[in-house]
Amino acid sequence: MDRTGSTTLTTAALALLALCLPSPLRSAPPETVREDLEVERLAEGVWLHTSYEVIEGFGRTPANGLVVVSDGEAAFVDTPWTDDQTRVLAAWVQKRLGARLTTVVPTHSHRDCMGGLETAHDLGARSYSSGRTAEIAKRNGLPVPQESFDSERDIPLGSRVLEARYVGPGHTVDTIVVWLPDVRILFGGDLVRSAAGRSLGYTREADLDGWPASVEALQREYGEATLIVPGHGRPGGGELLTHTLELLANRPR
Repeated sequence: MDRTGSTTLTTAALALLALCLPSPLRSAPPETVREDLEVERLAEGVWLHTSYEVIEGFGRTPANGLVVVSDGEAAFVDTPWTDDQTRVLAAWVQKRLGARLTTVVPTHSHRDCMGGLETAHDLGARSYSSGRTAEIAKRNGLPVPQESFDSERDIPLGSRVLEARYVGPGHTVDTIVVWLPDVRILFGGDLVRSAAGRSLGYTREADLDGWPASVEALQREYGEATLIVPGHGRPGGGELLTHTLELLANRPR
């Protein structure tokens, strides 16, 4: 806008301009890989994968993850729910994107994040998680991520880097986030609720008292994010963090 005031855009004109600008949320519609697995392009070399599983008490439940590609290598930030879905997704990545799965970053120990970890290992991928996730997986007899860290780890992928961070407890005590600095996309996972979320979801293993401080840390550290991807539901912007804090503040005591 002209700061001299010689040109004034009305609110309506600004709204029309915004509709014309490219947005990662208005890219091509999701592509169905099969009935329980979809992919959607978010940015250059970054795809949202959404897998579905029927969960008792919740019904058919979608779970999000990312596919990140660079120089013929691919990373999954969270696997789909199952080994079979993970195998199908890896095959789609190889065929559609010309990349081989080399890296997996499960953001916590639940099945919607690492249910396909064994298959990922079989396909030759290296896995990275927080030490807390590795401990929980070992204790529960689950496939254990191969490399772990305390608070942060920069994970190379071709010419890109995935910045994995533990900012504090929330949905679980081991939940981490992953930042893609080159495209300013934050995978907030289950620390973040979607705009359509009307509850905190499954909280049996949550640290409800510590969760708000973790979300506030995301606001401080990733305020420049162009896109935030929650563990379930549609991606959005900083309003997802504000919404999550409101749900926490208004939860039943």
